[in-house]
Amino acid sequence: MKKTLMILSGITIIPMLTSTVVACNEPQTSNKKTIDNLFVEIEHGMLLNAVQTLITKAIDAIEPRALFKNDYTIEGSEVTAEYEKIHVIATPKSKWLEGHAVIFVKKQDRRISISEWNIKLFGEMNQEEAIQEIEQWISNKVVGAKLARDYSILHLPKKLTEDDEIMIKAYEDSALLKDSFKITVLPPKKQN
Repeated sequence: MKKTLMILSGITIIPMLTSTVVACNEPQTSNKKTIDNLFVEIEHGMLLNAVQTLITKAIDAIEPRALFKNDYTIEGSEVTAEYEKIHVIATPKSKWLEGHAVIFVKKQDRRISISEWNIKLFGEMNQEEAIQEIEQWISNKVVGAKLARDYSILHLPKKLTEDDEIMIKAYEDSALLKDSFKITVLPPKKQN
């Protein structure tokens, strides 16, 4: 009976040892936190120190033990005016972070909206007079704004009549103007 018990106990020990060895081969999960979804609002023209401060605060919220240069780097932040996006990359040696975040720089639109402008044009003006009046009015409002570079004039007849509708539209790539507005031609000026 003793021999039978020893044989049975040896058999039960072998499967336990085997299962212990198999358990050691299971993959370990990472305790690193991902920065793939990092969100930071960065405005066009911000200084390097301000960019790094905002990113550091966002990283601290994810993992306070992470350190700039040891655990993550920032690429494209030297001159944000030249970059549309900034990359925050976890370093390979980081104990705390993994991943790569792309932060888009919010560009400031400094163009002037023309949507509320109101230029008065009168019936009986010819096309050349109307163009001259429009160009003069716009150049008085925005120094350097030029027809055919910053804006176009649409639906301008050779001879203006009351209630004609003329459209002034800024070009999308204009550095000075944006939007559009409509001019409704007024009745002709009365002669004195």
